[in-house]
Amino acid sequence: MKGGITGVLFFYVLLSLGLGSCAYKKIPVFPVYTLENAQSTLWGLSKNSAAGILPLGEAKPLRYQFRKPLSLPPDTSLEVEYGFRLGDGPHRDLTEWKDRYRIVLRVTGEAPWELPWDGSFLGIGKTPVSLEKITYGVPLLASELEEFSLTLERREGAGPSPAGMNGAVFELRSLRFLPRWFGFVREGESGLRVTPFVSGETLPGEAALIDPLPQYRIPGAVELSLQENSARVVLAVGKGRYEYRGGPEDGPVHIPLSALPGEPYPLTITGEGQLDAVRLVKESERPFPEAIPADPGVILVYDRKRWRDRRYEVFQWEHFPSVLIFDTADYAVQDRLFKRLAFFVEKKDFRGRLLGDGEMAALHGWNAHDYQAEDLAAFFAAARRANFPLSPEEEELEYILRKAGILDPSGSRPGTGAVLSISRESSDYLRGLFMIHEGFHGLFFIDADFREFCRRRWEGLDPGTRRFIRSYFDYQGYDVNNTFLVINEFMAHCLQQPVSRAGWYFGEVLAGRINESSWRRGVLPPMDEASGTWPDLARAFTREAESLSSYVNQRWAFTAGRIRRIIPTIQD
Repeated sequence: MKGGITGVLFFYVLLSLGLGSCAYKKIPVFPVYTLENAQSTLWGLSKNSAAGILPLGEAKPLRYQFRKPLSLPPDTSLEVEYGFRLGDGPHRDLTEWKDRYRIVLRVTGEAPWELPWDGSFLGIGKTPVSLEKITYGVPLLASELEEFSLTLERREGAGPSPAGMNGAVFELRSLRFLPRWFGFVREGESGLRVTPFVSGETLPGEAALIDPLPQYRIPGAVELSLQENSARVVLAVGKGRYEYRGGPEDGPVHIPLSALPGEPYPLTITGEGQLDAVRLVKESERPFPEAIPADPGVILVYDRKRWRDRRYEVFQWEHFPSVLIFDTADYAVQDRLFKRLAFFVEKKDFRGRLLGDGEMAALHGWNAHDYQAEDLAAFFAAARRANFPLSPEEEELEYILRKAGILDPSGSRPGTGAVLSISRESSDYLRGLFMIHEGFHGLFFIDADFREFCRRRWEGLDPGTRRFIRSYFDYQGYDVNNTFLVINEFMAHCLQQPVSRAGWYFGEVLAGRINESSWRRGVLPPMDEASGTWPDLARAFTREAESLSSYVNQRWAFTAGRIRRIIPTIQD
C-alpha cells in the first residue's frame, strides 16, 4: 500500500513537471510591434524563446504563441530582426555553421522561410560577423497568426557540427508586422533589411532582381522607392524600362511602376554605383485632387487609364514639391483651367484684366502654362473683389492651390510655389519640349539664386540681341513691358533644347520668323547670304545656353534640353 501511494505521488510529480514545462509562457524580452488595432500578447514557450536565444547546435526550436490569434490585414509582412553572438571559440565567423545548417522560420499554415546568415546573395556583408543586424521580412498569406517557431536545421548531406564554437548563438532582437514590401535597405556598414524574392547573385555589377511568386505579389499599383549613390540606374520593368539619373542630394525617388502598362515583374535594377535601398511597396492611394508626387519623365508617360479624373491629373514635382504639374486630356480642358490666367498674367494689352468667356472665346491662349504664386494670388483676389464668375475648373484650381500651400487659405495671398501645365493633345515631341520649357519656369519661380543668375545674363546681353528677343516675344503675344516675364522667357527658350541646337533655333528658326515681318525685320543683325541664317544671333544665344546649362547642371544635375530624372521607355 505504501509503495502504491509512493508510485501514485511520483506519477503526479512527473505529471506536474511535464505540465509545467508544456505550460511555460512568458512575454519575450525583445519588442514586438503589431499593426494598428491588431493587439494580442505574444508568449515565448520556453526560457530560450522568451530570451530570444537559440544556441547554435541546439535542437530545440524557439516557439511562440499569441494569447489569441493575431488578426492580419491583407498583404502583411513579418519582419524578424536578429544577429549572432560568436562566443569564446577560435572561429571568428559563422561560415562553417552556414554551410551545415539553416535557420528556418515556420508559421502555422504558411510555407517555411529560410533566414539568411548574411547578405552575400546581394554582395552585402559577405561574412555574417560583418553584419551586426539583419532584418528579414517575409510575406504572410493568412488572415490571422497563432503560432510560429525558429529552428536550426541540418542541411541535407552536411557534415558534423564545427568544433570550438562554444557559446555561439542566434539572437532574436525584435518582431514587426507591417505592410508587405520587397527589396533591401543597407543600414550603414553593418545592418541589412531584406526580403525573399530579391537576388543579386546571377547579375553582373551592382544589380538586383525582384520577382515574387504570383501568390505573394503586392496586388494593384506598386511603386519603387530607390536610394542610390550612382549617377545612373536602369530599371527593367516587365515590358518597360526606366532610366534614372540622380542629382546632388536628391534623396529617395519614388517611381510608380504601374505608370507603365503591364505587369512590373520581373523587376531588374542595375546601377553604375552603390544601390543603398530598393523597396517595392504598394503605391499610396491619394484622393483626387491631392497631387501625386512624380518626376516629369514619369508624368509624360503616366498611363491615362490610371488618372483619377478623366479631364486632368494633378502631379507634384517630386524633387521640387512646391511645384504642381497639371496634365490635361486636351486643350479645351486646359483652357478652362488656365486660359483666363494667361491673359491676366502674361498677354500684352490684356495683363491685369479678367476677360469674360465671350471676349476670350475667339482668342488663343497657350498650349502649355506656368504661373508663380504671386500672380495666382493676384488673379483670384481680383476675381473675388469683382465678384467675377469663374469656371468650375478655375474654382477647382483655386481649391487645389490652397491645399498645396501655393495660395494661403483665403486664396487672396501667395504662399510658396508654382503651377505648370501640359496637355495630352500635344504631340509626344511637343509634350517633351513643353515639359522642359515649363519645368525651367517652375525653377525660376521658386529659386531666387536662379532668378538672379538669369537676370545677370539678360543684362549682360548686347542691346541688339536684347532688341531681337524682345521683338520675338512681342510677336508671340507676351507683355514685354514686364521685365520679370521677359527674363523668364529668355531663360526658358535658351534651355528648352540642347546647347547644340541653340544656334539653329535662334539663328535660323526664330530669326526667320522675325524676317517674315517687314516692320520687325529691322531688329535683325546682318544675315549670312550663303546660309540664309544669322550667325551673330546663333553665337550669342549658344553662349547664353552654355552658361545657363552649366548653372543648372552644377545646381541640380540638369542640362539644357533635360529636366527629368527618369526616362521611361515602353517596349513593343
